[in-house]
Formats: sequence, C-alpha cells, structure tokens
Amino acid sequence: MRILIVTPSSKLNGTAKTFLTWIKSLYEQGHKIILYTNKGNLATWTKNLCERQYYFELARFEPSFFRIVEIIKIVRKERIDNIWGVGTTSSLLGSLVGIICKKNYLNILNVSPREHVWPVNPNWRYPSVGHIVTVSEHYRELLINESKIPREYCHFVPAQFDLDELKPAFDKIPKTINKKIIVSLFRRFDKQKTLGVEVFLKFVEEYRNSLTHCKFNLYGGGDSEMQVNEFVKTLNELGVDITNHGFIKEVQNEMVNSDIVVGSERVAIESLLCGRPVCIIGDNGIVDFVTEENLEAFMSDNFSGLGISNRYSITPEEALDLFSDYKKLLSKSNPQYCYGELVKKYDARIGVQELICLSEIANSTDERGRKFLRVLRAIISMYSTKIRIALANRLDTL
Repeated sequence: MRILIVTPSSKLNGTAKTFLTWIKSLYEQGHKIILYTNKGNLATWTKNLCERQYYFELARFEPSFFRIVEIIKIVRKERIDNIWGVGTTSSLLGSLVGIICKKNYLNILNVSPREHVWPVNPNWRYPSVGHIVTVSEHYRELLINESKIPREYCHFVPAQFDLDELKPAFDKIPKTINKKIIVSLFRRFDKQKTLGVEVFLKFVEEYRNSLTHCKFNLYGGGDSEMQVNEFVKTLNELGVDITNHGFIKEVQNEMVNSDIVVGSERVAIESLLCGRPVCIIGDNGIVDFVTEENLEAFMSDNFSGLGISNRYSITPEEALDLFSDYKKLLSKSNPQYCYGELVKKYDARIGVQELICLSEIANSTDERGRKFLRVLRAIISMYSTKIRIALANRLDTL
C-alpha cells in the first residue's frame, strides 16, 4: 500500500516519536510511505524509511490554497492508495483531497480537550466525512456526542510504541528505601501544560518538610520555561532538592534511572513500559498514581487524566503518603503487572495493523458532493474564527 501521511503544521514535539514509530513499523511491513511535513526531527529521523518526503512552508493562515493543491499533486504523482491526515486541520485537508481524487482517507485526530483542539467557536463541529481514529476513548465519545459522528466511523486505536526500544528495567528498582528517592517530572512547558506543573510544584512546596527524602528532577522546555525556573529557584531557597535540566533527547535513560516518574500521555506510557511507578498530572495537578485498579481507565483516555472519574482522583494527603512510603507505592502500583497489560495494547506492530485495516475500508462515494461541502464549510468556519480572533487581538494592542 502507498500511504501519504500529512502531518500537522504546528510543532510536533513529543508526537514526532509516535509518527516515527508508525513509519518504522509500516516500512518493516513492506508499505511505501510518502511524508508531507515541515522540516524538522521527523523528516530527519524517517529519511531512510520513506519512499519520498515533501516539505511545506507555513502560510500566515493555514491551510493555504497552495497546500491543498500540493497534496493533490502528490497523490496523483505518487499514485497514492490512502491518505492519512493527522490532526484537526491536516485530517480535513486529507479528507478534502481524498474526496476530490476518489482515494481512501483516514482521519487521525488529537487527544487534547475540546478547547485545545478546535477554534474558540461553540458552533464549530468536526464534520462527519469519513473514518476517524483517536487514541483516546474520552475524545472518541466527544466526537460521537458533540459532532454527531456515527459510532461505527469513530475508532479507538491506542498509541503505538516500539517495544524493541522500550525495555523494562525492574532490576534497577531500589530493593530498599534507605536512599534518596528520585522523582522525575517530564513535561513540555508551554501554555497548555505548565499549569499542571505549577500546581505540582505548589504541592512540593506545601509538603516540603515531608519530602526531604526526595530529589526532584524536571525535564522539559518551551515558552513557559522561565516561569518554571522561577518556581524551581524559590523551592531551592526553601531547601527543596530540585533541578530543572531543561529539554533532553534521551528521556528513556532518565526514566530508567528514576524511582518515580511524574507526567502524562506518552511520557506516562513510556515510563510504565520502562517499569516505573507513574504519577499522572493534569492541569489541576496530581490526578493519581497508575495502579492495577485504575490502569484500564487511564489506558482509555491515553493517560491524560481528562476522562478519569472522581473515584480515581487522589487527595494531596494520599499522594504524599505514596511519595513518602516507596515500598507501599511499589505494592500499590505493581510495575510488573502494568507492564504486562500495556504490551498487549501498545505494540506498534499490532496498532499499525489496525490502522492498515481501517485504511482499506472504502469511504462511500455516494455522498461525495455533500461531504466536500461539509469539509469546506468546516475549514472556512475554522479560519474565519481564527482571523476574527487575530484581528481582535491586534486591535486590543493598538
């Protein structure tokens, strides 16, 4: 199968690893991959795995007319069988081109909460135009209930990971607790993610006298890194053993060398596959430690904590108890059990096979004209909203 993957126009950050894993698995299974992306890590990492790569330059208001035309040219030139559009905008473009060129297409959407994915427009809905894949059951339900996408067109496929690279290091879990416990927080410090970090650091500040046995390592970068550094400086002055190491590439080594990992989504999954106890944080701070009891619930929402009910939330006092008693934490979290359950669902070879099967399902051509108008209306609505917001912000600064 010849597959065109159209990536989001924004920075890929941690999700570049997801695409790398997909492309590697597809390549090993004999599929031909043509990648349409902006220049960056993903293009570099997959250069020898793709049949061909095309790059787009970002226009002021994506998607530009030229980008749509370019995708059509690629589909025809490369004799594409299937288009995978990744992210809200790219999936709409992939749908549009698929309808025009009469090709199968698959819409692979984000897992963020509604306000982070769709424009600030309460009337905007993702159009019902074809098969949609999401790695979050929570987000799948949002698409079904809000956008009225037929349930049979919404598919939950867990994120995929290269299990040849991620190996559990149970032998490095401390056998005794007479040592400094290393707590590592991995997070991108941007506007969407920093709030949860700040709430967690306030937790550390409030209970610092009970956490003197812990060494806190932060790993991350982004627009709000200076703000995080101010928190770290304050905690240092209060006697907390904490360091922000900034952005690093080899995060798995640091996960293995940590006793507890704090994070969410891909970070949480990778840490569990490395055999580490994991504390999930969201915008409101600590959600809960991953345990045998709540593992299934966390898997269904991609370990974001967004879809976790109150019965799985943890109080600050309960969290402090587990940070303070490592032996109790190991018993409750059971890293060996969590690893065994995760490998059943997150093996890239299995996940990619599911995507291939969905790619081979023909999208009905009976309503091509109607689907075309739905996509076009959604794109126009999305970017007219963005333009209005940009103009309003511009006027506010004058």
